[in-house]
Amino acid sequence: MKVEYAGGFLSLEGEMTARELLDRLGLDFEDHLVIKDGSLVPLEEKIEDSSNIIILKAVVGG
Repeated sequence: MKVEYAGGFLSLEGEMTARELLDRLGLDFEDHLVIKDGSLVPLEEKIEDSSNIIILKAVVGG
């Protein structure tokens, strides 16, 4: 899968859940959103190897 995060790109192999992807990258699931092919992905949804992924850092403010 192709992963875009923090202005860079990674290429990862294998199917995994969104949670597993964030864990593999050392990112906290409470602070990041996983977008697959333009749609928000639930943490337990499987991401296929052929997917295009964007990881966004969630920003909270008030």
